Amino acid sequence: MSLVRLRQLFDSGAYLQARREAERLLPGDLTAVERGEVLYMAGRAALLLGDLYAAVRLAEQAAEAAAEAGDAATESSARLSLGEACLRIGEARRAADHLAAYLARRPDAMATHDGDAHWFLALAHQQMRDYTAAIGHFEEAAACFTARNRSQDRARATLGLARCYLGVGAPALAEPHLTWVNEYLRANPSEALAAELLCARALQAHLEGDLAASARLCQELFVPGRPGVGPAHIGEAAWIMGENALEVGRLEEAHLFAEWAMDHAMQANSPGLINRILDLQRRVRARRQDNG
Repeated sequence: MSLVRLRQLFDSGAYLQARREAERLLPGDLTAVERGEVLYMAGRAALLLGDLYAAVRLAEQAAEAAAEAGDAATESSARLSLGEACLRIGEARRAADHLAAYLARRPDAMATHDGDAHWFLALAHQQMRDYTAAIGHFEEAAACFTARNRSQDRARATLGLARCYLGVGAPALAEPHLTWVNEYLRANPSEALAAELLCARALQAHLEGDLAASARLCQELFVPGRPGVGPAHIGEAAWIMGENALEVGRLEEAHLFAEWAMDHAMQANSPGLINRILDLQRRVRARRQDNG
């Protein structure tokens, strides 16, 4: 049974049609290698279509089938895709395990994807608040992206480094990385990256105790229709505003910002942000109880 049509659909970006073609092929008479490849393309298509749980299921089956067939390339591709999918559903530990397996087993010819693997590993460790490991993987990702002339991805990894230092409450260590990203944006404008930098700067100002500057930066993200700003940015800015309000004892304001932040974090499907908002809500409730 030929896989030519499936490969053509997948390579052309026709992911819905590719997934349907893969589902048509799977019950047929496939070799072990072909089965792994078909499952991989079905899982990858599901991931790119946003069907995350199907992506996890199919990529797991693809990795198992490819491993049994001795197809290291397809197994590695499936594990990389599986790591991304697990990360997006909030299963950071599971994601990290598959991504580490990818790095340990992938053929030399697939080294071009190592930057992405380190990037997703960094995000997984960041979700788990293992900032030391996250920093190491962001550094590896930045080095890989530099070697591949992927300058915007290097900027994203550099911003990730800054966020790790902010995550451990060290804004001074984040500053050189934030400055580098700012200089990058001067020469290479990106509305989405600029929004990410605004979020990081707002958090930095909060950690430094400059709540007025933090609020001013957050307000920039709240401007209706600002280019590059999505639900995750608004959710993070609202969370920071909630932290600012809690810092000065405005508990009702902190509560309202946390509720607003959660609405946007859920829209963005951002597990890490959701966890931070839940922690803020817990501390707001505790302060309310303390105040009687």
